[in-house]
Amino acid sequence: MPNDREIEAPISLMGMWPDSDDEAAENTNAFTNESSEQTITVAGLPLRVRQFCFHTHNANRVWPGTFNLAEYYINEGESGDLDSLKDKRMLELGSATGLLSIRFVIAGITNIVTSDVDDRGAATDDNNDDDNDGKSKETEDDTVETNIKHNFYLNNVAPVKHIRHTWGTGWNESEVFDIIIASDILLYVAAYPALVKTLEELIGRGLGRKFIMSWNRRMDESKQFFEMMHEKGFECLREPKCVFIFTR
Repeated sequence: MPNDREIEAPISLMGMWPDSDDEAAENTNAFTNESSEQTITVAGLPLRVRQFCFHTHNANRVWPGTFNLAEYYINEGESGDLDSLKDKRMLELGSATGLLSIRFVIAGITNIVTSDVDDRGAATDDNNDDDNDGKSKETEDDTVETNIKHNFYLNNVAPVKHIRHTWGTGWNESEVFDIIIASDILLYVAAYPALVKTLEELIGRGLGRKFIMSWNRRMDESKQFFEMMHEKGFECLREPKCVFIFTR
């Protein structure tokens, strides 16, 4: 495996355990969230990407499945022809750095929308804060969306539309997508029910026609996701490069 595909592990998994008592992890001001830019080759093309050392939901790094899914589409294509995808409307769940979508846009798949966790700061009501005059104060972080846009600009590509969505919280958009894609989104078993709920909303309401993901990690627990999808009426086809296609 080339060196530019060696991706560091995330610094924290705290986002999957809201009850964590790790004060240093919960207080993001307790450390500096360092970032770095590097060149990573995706489906034969060197791309620039900024990655952070920390994000509560681990949406801060490029995951290995990105390479598999990009190579599956760009080097082989779902039907062996990339041109057959260029008129498709695509949604990427768990976009993280946005590198996969950037690669697709450069390849000519321009009708793509990125999506990841809604990481805006929640509004707080500090009625006892004299400096706040009793008014609600809201902080918006938007780390994921901001970084995706940054990475698009790094590669001289115009940013695409981004949808903030935390799995399982209700899909409020009305756009219809031919293909929903994702890479390495089965890392945390605790998130499976929420992910399945979002996929069921999208495809069950006719807003998505099929779901395609890359997943090549050997985790016995991940079979729970496939079982949940089967229980919801999804059929699964395994393709080369550890790509799985779900239809309903």
